[in-house]
Amino acid sequence: MSKSPSPQGTPWMPVTAGTLSIIAGVIQVLVGLAIIGLGAELAERRGLEGLGLIGLPFLILGIVAIIGGVFSAVRRAWPMALIGAIAGAVMPIVALLRDAVARTSGMRAGTVVFLIVILICGVAAIVLTVAGRQDFK
Repeated sequence: MSKSPSPQGTPWMPVTAGTLSIIAGVIQVLVGLAIIGLGAELAERRGLEGLGLIGLPFLILGIVAIIGGVFSAVRRAWPMALIGAIAGAVMPIVALLRDAVARTSGMRAGTVVFLIVILICGVAAIVLTVAGRQDFK
């Protein structure tokens, strides 16, 4: 595979993928922090411990997605950019699968639409990161 840049010399694919990864990562960080906060409050009310830790994977995946998005936007370290793009798509997949496996309509329609939008951002980031590999230095 040649290392030639994108047509017309504009590396839009990695930059767009980085932007999408950062958006997905920021949302995951916010969701993770909300789950940690709400879980800690609920645990305190019910006398349980560790309930807030459920949000920790979302927080970690969000941070990885943001870091990968930055690497993609500056077109450096393609493997890290790809890992970040994949991390950006994990949260909605897990949440949607959990709801499907539980076979309950526990999620509101707005939540499902929100997760699908995040999933589309994550999958688009993966596709653009892979397609724009030749633009990385």
